[in-house]
Amino acid sequence: MPARLIRWWDDAPLRVKGIVVIGIPLMPLVVMAALFLLGAWNAGTSADWMGRAYRTQTQLDTVLRLVVDADAAIAEFSATHGPEALGPAEAADRALPAAVDQLRTLVWDNPDQVRHGRAVAAILTPRPFGAVVDAAHRRRDLPASDPLVAESRASASALRRELAAMQELQDRLLAARADFVRRLLVWLAVGGAVFGVIFGMLGMTAFVSGVVSRIDRLRADAGHLAHGELLGPPHDASDELGELTRSIHEAAATLRAREAQVHAHVFELAVVNRDLDLAREELDQFFSLSLDLLGIFGADGCFKRVNPAWERVLGWTPEELTATPYMHFVHHDDRAATIAEAERTARGEAMVGFENRYRAKDGSYRWLNWSAVASPATGSVYAAARDVTAQKRAAIELERHAAELSAVNEELEAFSYSVSHDLRAPLRHVTGFATLLERSAGGRLAEQETRYVRTIVDAASRMGRLIDDLLAFSRMGRSPIERRRISLADVVRDARHDLPSVEHASEIAWTVHPMPEVEADPALLRQVFVNLLSNAAKYSGARPHPTVEIGVAPSGAAETVVYVRDNGVGFDMAYVDKLFGVFQRLHSSDAFEGTGIGLANVRRIVHRHGGRVWAEGTVDAGATFYFSLPQTTES
Repeated sequence: MPARLIRWWDDAPLRVKGIVVIGIPLMPLVVMAALFLLGAWNAGTSADWMGRAYRTQTQLDTVLRLVVDADAAIAEFSATHGPEALGPAEAADRALPAAVDQLRTLVWDNPDQVRHGRAVAAILTPRPFGAVVDAAHRRRDLPASDPLVAESRASASALRRELAAMQELQDRLLAARADFVRRLLVWLAVGGAVFGVIFGMLGMTAFVSGVVSRIDRLRADAGHLAHGELLGPPHDASDELGELTRSIHEAAATLRAREAQVHAHVFELAVVNRDLDLAREELDQFFSLSLDLLGIFGADGCFKRVNPAWERVLGWTPEELTATPYMHFVHHDDRAATIAEAERTARGEAMVGFENRYRAKDGSYRWLNWSAVASPATGSVYAAARDVTAQKRAAIELERHAAELSAVNEELEAFSYSVSHDLRAPLRHVTGFATLLERSAGGRLAEQETRYVRTIVDAASRMGRLIDDLLAFSRMGRSPIERRRISLADVVRDARHDLPSVEHASEIAWTVHPMPEVEADPALLRQVFVNLLSNAAKYSGARPHPTVEIGVAPSGAAETVVYVRDNGVGFDMAYVDKLFGVFQRLHSSDAFEGTGIGLANVRRIVHRHGGRVWAEGTVDAGATFYFSLPQTTES
């Protein structure tokens, strides 16, 4: 093939190749079909001709039989003179004209046959058989030597010769036509076979060169690709096979790139698996070394795995724990609550802070505090428990001590109230009689004696204030707390109005920062601020520029921290623990008035609110007093 034709054949789409490859073998079939159609047409024509030839043969036989019958009938009549012998001759005379005309019609296309047909018609024109029949009807004794009989016999002989010639000619025509049909069929068979072989070889060659060989290359490329081998250069063609070849090469390149990525991912996975193994080993070590009781529960109510802490705390081996449902170890009074908590955990709720009692191997029970979470994917529950038996016992002991302390405090408060109340009358007597003595003695007392009497009166008065403060402190512990939502700014404003007269109070610079709302007893909280503000004013009033600052210090979400800061005399932090004690003073009463009850009241009120108090100070540099109040959700 020329190079351009080969290039066109390579670039042709598979549809075109398929049409060409299928069309080439079909061409001999088309040619053969045409030849067979031609043969069929010739065969049909021959069949028509053969049929007419057979009809001609039959008609020749019919005419010859009529002639023979007529000749025989005339010969019999001449011998017997019986009129019934002329019946066949008479029938032949009537039938022969029509039979001869039909015979001539059948042989119209053959000149020789037409000539013989005219000769037969000419012989029958004078009615040689009919003339004898007519004469026999007129004369019964017509002799055989009669000219009419002789003429009819001669005509019969002539007719036989012509019909014999037509028969011989017809036989030759039949033989020639049969030989032609045989030769035509042979040529059709040979020509169709030759065309089929030639065009079949052409189609096979085109198919092999354009499709099969390239499919073999594709198969080889696929094998190389499957074994990870390099592929040969792609076939430079634009048809579907060429595109498929290029796609395979592109896929091979992509697979090589993906293979490199897979190798990288495999390496990364190996590193991750190594890290996971290390992490699993570390977790196993934590699981084994944890002081808490770690366990995994199954859906069947049994432990699937426990750590060694169980054996250290309860004495049961891991085999004993995993072989028995865990409810078997729970105290019978705690089983209903344990079942309810387990059901909530199975529904997806986290278990936090649930406590129950587990039976130890020695028969005792230990309190366990649980945290657990369920895994829907595995149906397991992962739990951690801590032995809180010691804390439980300590809490019970603490409650007992608290009850005892509360009883002692109540007794002390009752005793303080009783003593304070009982001391008021004697002190009034001392104060009253000392005052009467001073008045009645008048100028009779010496200056020293008058100072003694004044000291007795002042001491009794101071003792009275101490008793009043002690009674207030006692009542503070018994009065109920009425909590409500209040504004600290309003409480500070009211406390400033309630401050007792303090020297130089008008010279103090007050700074009140924005204050939040809290949940507290307004009367008790006002007393806290009255004590703190009066202390700040008292200890900073002697300063050249006294200042008092009230605000809220930064703190967490659990509490509100309030501070009161002054620039007064301050205090030594070494004695800070004595600030909030009853009758505890860091400064003499001669320098600063007071009984030492105010800060004790502050601490008691704040503690009753659930808060705490503390202070910071420096000598001659001021002090800051803090107290905290628990915050509610609203605050």
